[in-house]
Amino acid sequence: MREGTGAIAQYAQELGLTFPLVVDPQGSITTAYGVIGLPTTFLMGRDGWAVVLATGPREWGNAPAVALIQTLLAAPVARQEAP
Repeated sequence: MREGTGAIAQYAQELGLTFPLVVDPQGSITTAYGVIGLPTTFLMGRDGWAVVLATGPREWGNAPAVALIQTLLAAPVARQEAP
């Protein structure tokens, strides 16, 4: 959220993050997705659409969160028609 790549890389290293992080130096993604606070987490469906938005810290390892993630992972992958 308007952070430079150096700050983001340091943050990722400190936390041991291994997943891709989005760089948004102008804040355009933040604005487009309506992010109003940090952390903001989006859970994506297999079709690529955001199905869950959570603003603020969350405990993603608890039973309800794990069940939600497992449900999203179990959904069939949407078939795309050939052009």
